[in-house]
Amino acid sequence: MKKLFSTLSLLFTGITLFAQSLAQPYADAGNQHYDAGRYKEAIAEYSKAVYVEPKYAQAWNNRGLAKLEINDYTGALADFNKVITLDPKNAEAYRNRATLKIRQENYAGALADYNKAIALSPDDPDMYYNRGLAYVAQNKKKEALADFNKSILLKPDVADSYLERAQIKLDMNDNDGALKDYAEVIKRSPNSYDAYLNRALVYEKLQKRAEALADYNQVLILSPNNLTAYFNRSLLKIRQTDYQGAIQDLDKVIARSPKMAAAYANRGLAKEKTSKDKEALADYNKAISLKPKDAGNLIERGGLKMKLQDFNGAVTDFTQAIALKPNAADAFYGRGYSRIQLKQNATACPDLQKAKQLGSKKADDLLLKNCK
Repeated sequence: MKKLFSTLSLLFTGITLFAQSLAQPYADAGNQHYDAGRYKEAIAEYSKAVYVEPKYAQAWNNRGLAKLEINDYTGALADFNKVITLDPKNAEAYRNRATLKIRQENYAGALADYNKAIALSPDDPDMYYNRGLAYVAQNKKKEALADFNKSILLKPDVADSYLERAQIKLDMNDNDGALKDYAEVIKRSPNSYDAYLNRALVYEKLQKRAEALADYNQVLILSPNNLTAYFNRSLLKIRQTDYQGAIQDLDKVIARSPKMAAAYANRGLAKEKTSKDKEALADYNKAISLKPKDAGNLIERGGLKMKLQDFNGAVTDFTQAIALKPNAADAFYGRGYSRIQLKQNATACPDLQKAKQLGSKKADDLLLKNCK
């Protein structure tokens, strides 16, 4: 959900030296190429500008930005360093260099640059927003929260800071605070489907399923192909026992993401609930083929095989699940039950004892009846 760091800053400070006035046409041409997305051509023009005037900090900065756009990180870093050498109080140069370091996952270096930028420009809300994102990347939630608070204080009408702050509050279990921030995002940016999507998760956490469903519906109005919304809504519908609705949502997910194991597994569950057992089995098979080491899917398929009286197949599935998850009570119970049906009490009873030890209350009756 994380937002990109705020827009990089081209510098257009006026020219005062005669030599720079000779460099200005090259810089202007570079800016035009940059704005049009022709970054290699922009680099060529900025290079001419700094050749004519080696102390032209703005041209060095803008060339660094163009290099950043084509992922020439080494060249961009050298250019930003040059700007800072020429103009040590240039806050934008520190911010641009910080953005480069973020892309290199050098978060400590980025934070150091944002600290310098903020010291030089303490009233710039974007600086706090960007540093907040850097703190998020390092999982420093309290520091990130403080920066988003400051960004909002300085510029209260920007939705992005509320959106990021809401996520921090949610991570800190401040659900009410997160809801208030998502409401602020929606107030300022009514088409922000991220706000509706994340608010729906908060509502689900609070067991407010009707509100969550309304938000998922709104996401799909704003973003009709949003697979996350379809998938999350399908899970909510399963909880609400709207199995047919869940199947319809999962059909759409699978059509666009045919290798998503969880979509097949949940569709299998929904189909099993609607007594479409053969179709459910096919979905479980597909989910397991895509993710063969998922113990939960093996347990679900084993349970369906029990229902279909394929007890040998069930034993195989539960055995594989136990190998992957040795403390799976349901797997021990299912294997024990299946072995009882196969008249294999000698191996069934230890399974049922293990299931009981792991907390399965269902095992007691079978133990009393079959394991004296």
